[in-house]
Amino acid sequence: MSPALVSAYTAVHVVTLCFVSLTVLNIFLPIRIDSVVPLIPDWKLDPSRLCRDLDNAWDEDWVERCRTSFAIVETGLAAVAVVLMGAQWWALGRVWRWGAGLQTEEYRRRNEKEKLDVEADVSEKWERR
Repeated sequence: MSPALVSAYTAVHVVTLCFVSLTVLNIFLPIRIDSVVPLIPDWKLDPSRLCRDLDNAWDEDWVERCRTSFAIVETGLAAVAVVLMGAQWWALGRVWRWGAGLQTEEYRRRNEKEKLDVEADVSEKWERR
């Protein structure tokens, strides 16, 4: 495997993962990140409005349970998203370390080949004498 290819994959994946991580954080955190980084989509779920839209003939107790249910679902989704993001960042770190190992191995192989070439040149010169 080419170390340059692994490095290119890692760089593209880092950019994509940063964008997705910031988008997920922007959805679930109360702090607005999209004002700092304008490329992040502004998508916010408003459970109060959604429950009010569904509240045709239901009483206030139902609306409150609806809001509570949406808050529980939102918290659960946030937890799952954070775990999946953590797994992606961990996997990306492993790929980065593996690529660094490939580069080190290629560098070592190249140096050994150069050293053998120099030794062959030196021994060839000694044989001519």
